[in-house]
Amino acid sequence: MQSTVSRPRPSPVEAQRGVRVVVIDSSLVFRGLTSRWLSELPEIADVATFSNADSVLRRPDVEAPDIIVLDLGVSETNGYAVLQAVHARFARSLILVIASTNGDPSAVADKVKKLGAQGILTRPVSLSQTGESRAFKSTFTMSVLTLAQRSARSTGGSQRPAAASARVSVARPSTPGPVQGTAGQACALRPYSRFRPKILAIGGSTGAPPALMDLICQIPPGPHDVPIVVVQHMPDAFTILLADHIAKKSKRDCRRPVDGETILPGKVYVAPGDLHLKLEDQNGEIKARLYDGPQVNFCKPAVDPLFESVAGIYKAETLGVILTGMGQDGLDGARVIVEKGGTLLAQDEASSVVWGMPGAVARAGLCSAVVPVNVIASSVTRLLRGERLS
Repeated sequence: MQSTVSRPRPSPVEAQRGVRVVVIDSSLVFRGLTSRWLSELPEIADVATFSNADSVLRRPDVEAPDIIVLDLGVSETNGYAVLQAVHARFARSLILVIASTNGDPSAVADKVKKLGAQGILTRPVSLSQTGESRAFKSTFTMSVLTLAQRSARSTGGSQRPAAASARVSVARPSTPGPVQGTAGQACALRPYSRFRPKILAIGGSTGAPPALMDLICQIPPGPHDVPIVVVQHMPDAFTILLADHIAKKSKRDCRRPVDGETILPGKVYVAPGDLHLKLEDQNGEIKARLYDGPQVNFCKPAVDPLFESVAGIYKAETLGVILTGMGQDGLDGARVIVEKGGTLLAQDEASSVVWGMPGAVARAGLCSAVVPVNVIASSVTRLLRGERLS
């Protein structure tokens, strides 16, 4: 069954410069909400909704849209097979997967990426609750707009996206300065801090759980251990699972902090999925503070408040990492880290599911390295040991 949003049909000019979206979801409520939200965005030229994938796959007249929003639970038997089929049928479309809160978040994100999705969002338990609906609307529309920008970038503004977006390569110059990327974008790399880090702060979003897991597991424990604080954009239920999986795989003490808890070296603290996390210095003891403030960059928890608080305490002894994710949360906090003399590392575009957050800090010239996760891990390990990198 197909339906389209009730809005004026775009003119040929609008259709040429706008983005076309297809939503495939078994929930009538979800299709209605998302189509209305998308119709409010001037960047979106057309939205079509389908209750099942067969309605799309078996119709040769359905042209490849710029973006496909696909409910992973649209099939009662195998949602991954549906994703694979949709990707094969519309190889040039960018796919945003909507998943339930069940299952291992890192495994789900890793699998959908391998099957062709560019991003994954978790559907709230109930969209009928005003608070959850507003929060998800912000995250959903930001995710679609990020993909829309990626689609436009890969085609120079034309209607159809290429198979992959333009890459921006970053290399270290002999002296800090601008570096020309392959897409013509000038990036700059900064020198590393001269001080050994006393904390590691990590921010990530879409596709980041597997990268986060790999990063923490590749940092060996030892005498130079520091506290590791993490903000990962995901619902509350998923952050519990994420912390458990990191603890089991890394053999580190990893958990969601309690408000007022002392932050200790060697332990990993993952922000809850519905509260902001920042650190406070209370007479020499560093405490975790959780608070229910407004969303920052459409997110709660957000990376910016954590990065800003960490940089305010540790200054040049701050080490920040930005992993794959949509949007630009972490950019303002990264600026504070750099202003205080700390070091920032970012995941490169080739290994990112979505190069939104790391791309924002890279283009702003705030990074000392823009590299794959395994290289980030080795750099973090060397920095924690007090080695000087150049």
